[in-house]
Amino acid sequence: MARSSRADADRHKTEVLKAAVEFIAEHDPGSLTIPKAMAAAGLTSGGFYNHFASKDDFLSQVVDLAFDTQKVAVDAVSSSHFHELRPTLAAMAARYLSTPDNRDPRLGISVLVLSSETSTETPESATRRAYARGLNGLVDHLTALKDPDASHREKRRLVLATLSALAGASAISRALPDKELASELLEATQSLIAGRPAA
Repeated sequence: MARSSRADADRHKTEVLKAAVEFIAEHDPGSLTIPKAMAAAGLTSGGFYNHFASKDDFLSQVVDLAFDTQKVAVDAVSSSHFHELRPTLAAMAARYLSTPDNRDPRLGISVLVLSSETSTETPESATRRAYARGLNGLVDHLTALKDPDASHREKRRLVLATLSALAGASAISRALPDKELASELLEATQSLIAGRPAA
């Protein structure tokens, strides 16, 4: 019985984390609360502390899973572009900085969605440490892609600049009430990342 209860608890914890990641991929991360995360997993909020030591513990594990989810999405894109860096970055931009109906939120979930939310945590929090660890891992993951004409340092700087451009364009476009201007901003950023003149 104890073994079954432990397995159920582990399964419920995984369900809560997955539900939280899916929630913040589609909604404002600031609107994620413990009751909403538990409810999204089909559980009551009263059982939260059976799975997590604190809110910081919970958020740090959400960040870890978000980065893992993003790496899987990045791998799917890079494999269709022969694991070449620049085409992969261009495809990521095209698939994330597109209309909500066509974009793949997994490609930007950790860097784009969680950056603003994570910044409100204290520097020594597990959540901030998880974000730094995950971002470094994602940058290393992308930098390992092929670009025979660039040094490791040049590839890393390109990755950092691209992720920053994705984050900035996404944040600004979401804040704009002018949809035409927002679309122009997203299209210009896609063109910049793809290395072609904006139309």
